[in-house]
Amino acid sequence: MVSIDDWKDYLKYWVDDDEAVVDPQPDIVILAEYFYGRYDGDAWFVYIKDGIVYEGHGSHCSCYGLEGQFEPEEVGTIEQAILIMERRFPKHKAYSLQDECVEYVVNQLKEVNKNESKES
Repeated sequence: MVSIDDWKDYLKYWVDDDEAVVDPQPDIVILAEYFYGRYDGDAWFVYIKDGIVYEGHGSHCSCYGLEGQFEPEEVGTIEQAILIMERRFPKHKAYSLQDECVEYVVNQLKEVNKNESKES
């Protein structure tokens, strides 16, 4: 999981220096990854707010960064997100940052779901 301070630092990748990204103030940040290669970058974030999972993706070439791409999309409840991500990313395929991180994300969502079930 990602600390809120690390999340706020991560948000800076998504804007120009003179812009401010609106922080959706998630309850839990599952993943906030940004891989910068030689000339390009690939990013993926997953967070939970009010029991709903959101994710966002971004990429860029050498000319630009992630500016203007911060658009969280609703995935669904935690249970729905687990099923969707397991289906969307078959195991043992690692073609991108997302493929490499999906097992971690699914496991973290399962852990959050288990902990919330105990609290209910």
